[in-house]
Amino acid sequence: MDAAKDVLAIPAKDILAKPYVSHYLKWEYWPYYLAALFVAALLLLLVFLVLRRRTGFAPGRLNIRKHVPGGLLDKQEHMPRSSLKKAWKRFLAQIPRNFRRAIQTYRAFIVMGEAGSGKSVLIDNFTDWRGQANRFYPSYTVDPLLQIYLGTRALVMEIPAPLLNNTFRQARIALLKLWKPLFEKREATVVVALNGPALLHELPENARKCAQVVRGKINILSNVQAGPVKVHIALTHMD
Repeated sequence: MDAAKDVLAIPAKDILAKPYVSHYLKWEYWPYYLAALFVAALLLLLVFLVLRRRTGFAPGRLNIRKHVPGGLLDKQEHMPRSSLKKAWKRFLAQIPRNFRRAIQTYRAFIVMGEAGSGKSVLIDNFTDWRGQANRFYPSYTVDPLLQIYLGTRALVMEIPAPLLNNTFRQARIALLKLWKPLFEKREATVVVALNGPALLHELPENARKCAQVVRGKINILSNVQAGPVKVHIALTHMD
């Protein structure tokens, strides 16, 4: 009985720990341990990538968003980088194949301006894109991010207000993907449309912001073109 009591008085960890630890720490078991760790790390990485894709979470960056009606800010930040290039491809797809190379010889214009600045009126007055559409050379005006007008000897890209005011990195990359293949070897003229009567009542802060975002888009184009970018200002609604 005394011997049994002495055995029971010894802690279980002193009886079991050393034999089991020395047994499972043998070298032949380590490949299994490393394989288990690799599988666990792979599963954690897969879960992280799925969560990042769904929520937009990235390490080292707080996922803070401003509350904007309609989620406009969220849509701008998550603008697909190839969205503008795809719009250009859809424009080309509806034009006869033998006519696509001729477009490379057309004068290129990029029209920018805020909402209500008169961009569409300006394009209507100085291009005959509707007549070209009647001759089976249609323009592409259904995409809210980019409208492309085909005139007799002019190719016009209209940058709408949402894209003009988009200052996220995705928008910059999307514009580079669109403009680099098109204007790396030829020039494009920028036309900034301004509502003349509205300028009289415009707040200085808003006018400054408009000038800054326009300058940002011109800077992107200047990184693509070899020569300087020609910029024209058109005052609309002056009648």
